[in-house]
Amino acid sequence: MRRIILNHHKIIKENRQEFYNTFGVSLNDYFDPILGFDIVRFDEEVIKPSDNESSRDKVFRKYGQNGVECIENLL
Repeated sequence: MRRIILNHHKIIKENRQEFYNTFGVSLNDYFDPILGFDIVRFDEEVIKPSDNESSRDKVFRKYGQNGVECIENLL
């Protein structure tokens, strides 16, 4: 458990600024130190894809490849 928490803190530290620069919201609002990145909440509150569009496609369309890679780094 300790290893998971330390790893998550490392992920937050390494990605916090890039996440904010890309999406305009704090990574801390969507990242739990035990559970990790809450992609569902982030999808519902920030990405908001239409019914016929995947979250990845919406991120790519709105934030570019950088946005896609930023999220992939958190998963």
